[in-house]
Amino acid sequence: MKLRKHIFTLALAVILILSISTGTFAADTNGINVLYNGNKISFSDVTPVSQNGRTYVPFRALFEAMGATVDYNDATKTVTATLDGTTVTFVIGQNTMNITTGGNTVTEQIDATPFIKNSRTLIPARFAAQALGFNVGWDQGSKTVLILDTKSLIEKGSYKFTLMDKLLDYSRQISQEPLALSGSFDLSMNIKGDPSNTDIASDIPITMKGTIDGITSEKVTNMDIAMAMDISSILSNSSTDLSSAVILQAYNQQLKNIKVEYIVNLETGKLYMRSPLFSLFFGVAADAWLLYDINEMLSESGTNISLNSLLDMSTNDISFDKYLPTILNMTPITNKDDYDDMISMVNMVGAAFSDQSFAKSGNDYKTTYSDNQDGDSFTLNMTISTQNDKVTGYNLDIKVGIQQSGSLNLTCSMDNNNMILNLTSSFPDSMDMDFDINAKYSNTTKIPDGAPPTGSVIIPIDQLTTDQTLE
Repeated sequence: MKLRKHIFTLALAVILILSISTGTFAADTNGINVLYNGNKISFSDVTPVSQNGRTYVPFRALFEAMGATVDYNDATKTVTATLDGTTVTFVIGQNTMNITTGGNTVTEQIDATPFIKNSRTLIPARFAAQALGFNVGWDQGSKTVLILDTKSLIEKGSYKFTLMDKLLDYSRQISQEPLALSGSFDLSMNIKGDPSNTDIASDIPITMKGTIDGITSEKVTNMDIAMAMDISSILSNSSTDLSSAVILQAYNQQLKNIKVEYIVNLETGKLYMRSPLFSLFFGVAADAWLLYDINEMLSESGTNISLNSLLDMSTNDISFDKYLPTILNMTPITNKDDYDDMISMVNMVGAAFSDQSFAKSGNDYKTTYSDNQDGDSFTLNMTISTQNDKVTGYNLDIKVGIQQSGSLNLTCSMDNNNMILNLTSSFPDSMDMDFDINAKYSNTTKIPDGAPPTGSVIIPIDQLTTDQTLE
C-alpha cells in the first residue's frame, strides 16, 4: 500500500511536467492533537477545538511551532503570520484569509471563521498551515491534525535537480506562446465477461477512434474532438432485451459521429463542453454548453490537488526543488505514520530524478528506478535529450504492477513538435485497455477563447435535473 501512495506522488511529478462566535456552538474538545513533522505541538491553556468539521487551535502556538513570525493587532482583531516570504492574515469573525507572496495578495473564502475562546484567539488549523505551504491531513482514528513541512524534508535530502530544472524550463518554453495542436487517438477496450452473470456473460469489446484539433496556451485550451465509437458488441450480447436493444441501436448510430468542443480555462477554473450528443443524453439544447467547476471537482477528489498550485507551477519560473513540495503537498496524509512515508517519497523522487541518478550517453541523460513492495511493483525509465545544454525532448516509460489486480504501462515521448503517448492496462477481472495519442504542435497567432461567446446557453453540470440524465 505504501508503494501505491509513492507511485501517486511520483506520477504527479512526472505528468505535470506532461461573525465572532463566542456563544453557543457544537464543539468537541476531547483528545484532539496536532503533530508537526511527527512531533506533538503543546497548547498550554486552550486546547484544540473541533467545530463543524474543522479543527481550531490557538494561533500563536501553531504558527511559532512551524517557525513563522507572528503578530496580533487587538484593535483590528487581525492575526498575521509570516514564513519564507509568505504572509497570511485572519480577522476574527470573518470567513476570509489573505495570502501575500511576492507583493501579490490573494483573498480566499474559507468555511471556518476564527473566534475567541477564554481570551485566546483560535484559527482553523488546516487553512492556516496550508496557506504557508504545508501539507495538512487528519487522522480520524487518533483525532490528530497532521502537518508536514515537505520543503524541509527535501532540504534534508540534499538532492540536486539541475537536469530536472532544465526539463521544467523546456516545458514552460513550449507553452509560453499559443500553439496549434492537431492529432489522432485510438482507444480499444475489452470489458471482461463473467459466465455467472447473465447481464455480461461474454467479453464486450469497445473501440473509439478520432481526431483532435485546437489551440492551447499557458492558461487556456480550446479543443475540437471528432470521434467514432463502436458499441455494437453490446447489441450482440444475448442478455440485451428488445427495448434496450432499440435504444442502444439508436445510441450506436449517434456514437459513430461524435463531435465535442472543449474550452478549458485554468485561470477561472472552468471547463466548458458542447456536443450534439448532450441533447440525446441530457435533453439540453443542441447548442448548449455544459459547465464543470474544476476546483470543485478537485476538492471532491479526495486529494489535496490545488488548481492554483498547478497553474503557478506551469506558468512561473520555479526550480524543481520548489516544484516538488507542491507535488508532495497534493499527496493525502491520513495517518501519523505518513511522516515517515513522506520521507520515503522524497528519497524515492531523489533516487529517480536527482542529478546523480542520471547517466550521460552522448547528448542524452538516462535514469532508471524500480521498487517492489508487498507484491506491488513500479519501474521508471526516462531519457532526456539535450543540445547545447538545453533540453530538446524526452522519453518516458512507466510500468506499474498491482498485486493480484493487474498492470498499467505508460510510454510518452515529446519533442518541440510532436507528442506520442501510449497507455495500456490489464486487469484480468475487469478490463483491458489500449490507448494511443499522436499529436503535433505548431506556432500560431490565434488566441484561444477563455469562455463561450456572449449570449451562449451555459448549464452548470450540477443543475441538470434527474430527468435530464441517463437512468
